[in-house]
Amino acid sequence: MVSKAPLQPGENAELSLWTEWRRDYDAWAIKQHNVYAHWAPLLRALGLCPLPIIPNKKTPGEYVGCGRYRLLTDWTTRPPLSGPQPGAGIGLRLGEGLVGIDIDTDDEALRVRLMSKFIPAGRETISRIGGRGELFFLRVHPGRRIESKSFRCGGGAVVELLAVGKQCVLPPTIHPSGKPYRWGPNGWTLYNADLETLPEWPA
Repeated sequence: MVSKAPLQPGENAELSLWTEWRRDYDAWAIKQHNVYAHWAPLLRALGLCPLPIIPNKKTPGEYVGCGRYRLLTDWTTRPPLSGPQPGAGIGLRLGEGLVGIDIDTDDEALRVRLMSKFIPAGRETISRIGGRGELFFLRVHPGRRIESKSFRCGGGAVVELLAVGKQCVLPPTIHPSGKPYRWGPNGWTLYNADLETLPEWPA
């Protein structure tokens, strides 16, 4: 067995300084960037599953210290993370109480026509606007399992049902383009609307 070389003078001090710097950096980061810490408890209180979103990306991740994140590969099944996630945005696991209808088109007339296929006339719902298009939230009856799917229109898939196995990024997370996600024009959000009154995903 090969023995390790003894520490040289000053190595313990350098290691101590590194540990102290990393602890101080993490404490600073937690204070500066609290999107996930602020909004995740509210989503949990609604019975939903929040997800930390890696900064400048759209994917769930977990903070591992010193400004670094690792991809979450089990986000579809694991319980919500409760630890600090500095710098992270906020996302939502779908298919559990809520599904999303993602209408990805710049054609306003087409968007309105597609909305009418899923949202009854005279009803409103919560929506989220990202880099392009708009995502609308619909309620799912407890215990009902909805599979994700895409709908083709005009030769291209412009509508997606985001349900089991899918997630979406929520405001006020910053989109990779540098602009923040925002809630829809009616002012409804997941935090100020009664989710029980939202239109339900049709059978």
